[in-house]
Amino acid sequence: MAPELGAGYLPVIQTGLQTLIIIAAGRLAATRGLFEPASTCRTLNRFVVVVCLPALQFWLLAIKTDMRNMEHWRAVGAFMLWTLLVQLGCAAWVMAFERGRLSRVGVHSLVLAANNTGILAPVVLEAAIGPSAAAIGMLATIALYFQQLPAAMVLFELERMGMTAGSSGAAHTPVGKGAQAKGRQREREDVEDAAAACPGGTGGSGHKQPLLDTRLAASGGAAEAGSSYGRSGGSSGAASALPAAAAARAGSAAASEPGLRHVAQLVAGNALMWTTGAATAASMLGLHTVLDPEEPTHIAGLGCVEGTLAWLARCSVPVSLFAMGLWTASDGSDEPGSSASAGSSGADKTGGTDGAGAEGRRGARGGGGGWSTGGLGFIAEVVAYLAVKLLALPVLMLFVNSLLGIGGRLGRALMVLTCVPVGQMAFVVSEQYGHGAAAVTWVMQAGLLLMLPHVIAVLATLRWAGLYAEEA
Repeated sequence: MAPELGAGYLPVIQTGLQTLIIIAAGRLAATRGLFEPASTCRTLNRFVVVVCLPALQFWLLAIKTDMRNMEHWRAVGAFMLWTLLVQLGCAAWVMAFERGRLSRVGVHSLVLAANNTGILAPVVLEAAIGPSAAAIGMLATIALYFQQLPAAMVLFELERMGMTAGSSGAAHTPVGKGAQAKGRQREREDVEDAAAACPGGTGGSGHKQPLLDTRLAASGGAAEAGSSYGRSGGSSGAASALPAAAAARAGSAAASEPGLRHVAQLVAGNALMWTTGAATAASMLGLHTVLDPEEPTHIAGLGCVEGTLAWLARCSVPVSLFAMGLWTASDGSDEPGSSASAGSSGADKTGGTDGAGAEGRRGARGGGGGWSTGGLGFIAEVVAYLAVKLLALPVLMLFVNSLLGIGGRLGRALMVLTCVPVGQMAFVVSEQYGHGAAAVTWVMQAGLLLMLPHVIAVLATLRWAGLYAEEA
């Protein structure tokens, strides 16, 4: 029985070890002075977000997945329902215990549900379930880009609008076009600073992950592997870039724009959201029938298309994980968006930063800043997040699968998705809005370390309970 058990989990164990080895290699390279962490992370993240992630999306979604198969849409629907239930649970908790603060609902839902699905999940699913399950991770990014990130941004923006309305009642100062333009420039600088600080890029995250805006994609923030609206100290090292608007730090320019319109512009400017939609549409049009070499109807002369996309797609995970390792070796003190400069730059650029924003920026970076500033209360919060993610959320997915009648390989794949750490996109959004970035960062890092035993434990529990047995 022991050899059988070991053989069943060997791919998962090997994938986990490969992840840690590449991260360690990046850290070693940085400590040996082979690379400068901040600038190299920025470059690698940009490469992953701008090149590798779109290639991964088109390779997995447009070529390797037939979205005309309704089973795939069942997977999307199940993950979106699971996300909705998590969001409703967070809202109920905040209403009962946290005075109904909308920003807290946004932070809780990002930490608990915005997993590193874009880069890390496909790798883990392929190892745990099989090659055919890899695309399910990419399918989950539909929920990430169209549900999880926009919902959190709207919540952050609604709270900001409420605070702005309250302050404007005391004093109203007209904002001219020149001030608006300067404010937008400051916001772009804040986005670039946060992207540069991201530990590697995606969906993954996780994967130092976390694109709401092409401006962020151009500046970095990739490893969602590893997230794609993000940053990951621990999600799978992949990359994802999100350009969230720094509402709390956007100054008078952001205050002058209607909040929800501002969010809509950011969401619409997310390049990865559009590439996800385009890849899905291409699959539904049957593009895979002529581009996938495994299809009998494929056109041999176009084989280079699938081959090129596959090459680039396979770069996303190792590059993101290596960037994550580089980032862990840096305290971030010399980075544009580092904690050392965040407090002053945020105030200098915007004319003032609220307490939540300043605290989020100080605690989000490495070097232990989050632990020291948060104390025991912060540690307790991180532990509570991890307990919910490790214990409660897989049970919630079990309920969703039962409700929708999902079983077999798809049921197991959806359960494994809940084991993937939070993605970098969650970090970028929370950091730019100034809410919960420290908690997101530490939960990412802890989640990456716990991912391997968590996946094995979930699969072992399913096998012991006789759930989702292999279909004949």
